[in-house]
Order: sequence, then structure tokens, then C-alpha cells
Amino acid sequence: RNVPFVTLGREYCRKREDEESLTGKLIVLSPFSLAPEYRTADCQLGFATGGFGCSPGAGGRAVYFRELYSGEECRWEIGDVLGIADKDKLPGWAKDKLAAYEKRRTAPKKEREETR
Repeated sequence: RNVPFVTLGREYCRKREDEESLTGKLIVLSPFSLAPEYRTADCQLGFATGGFGCSPGAGGRAVYFRELYSGEECRWEIGDVLGIADKDKLPGWAKDKLAAYEKRRTAPKKEREETR
């Protein structure tokens, strides 16, 4: 993947507001929730795409996740989430990936289809 071998801790997260949903936010997974061979920042960073665990006070625990680096989708428990990523503290490669993702996401539909 050509990214430095590093894990992200709570110092890479910002404070979550009391009633703030995780849905649509860039989140950081706990490295200890990942298998040892996947305990790297590229596997820890991704977008919460839904699930009852995203809502504060909800009874559910599921958090659906799309990895920032690969786009792979999976399901985690809310206890596996460290928090919402502080975009100012992200490593350089992650900021570049996030900028590319935002550019694709905000591009007109025709442009998005051409870049696939």
C-alpha cells in the first residue's frame, strides 16, 4: 500500500458533540479491533456509512464502514470506533486520499463516471 507503518490513537480524533451522528464522518477504528497484520492507519480510517451504532443513544451497535484507502466496506461495532478523525492531525497520505475522495464526491455525475 506504500504508506508508513503507523497506528492512530485518540490523539487523532476530535471531540464528538453530544448528539452528533457518526454517519458520513471520517472515523478512526481502534487498532486493537483489527487483526495484527491490519493494524495500520490505512485500515483504521474510513467513513461511517450508517448503522444504529452511529446515532448517540441508539440501542444498536452496528457501524457500517467504508475504508478511506481502499474503499472496502465492512461492519464494526461502536466499541471498535475510537472517534471522529481530526482532519488537521491526519498523516499527509491520508489528507491526500481525503482530498481526492472529496474531489470525486463533489464532481458532477458525468465527471465521476468518466474517472471510474
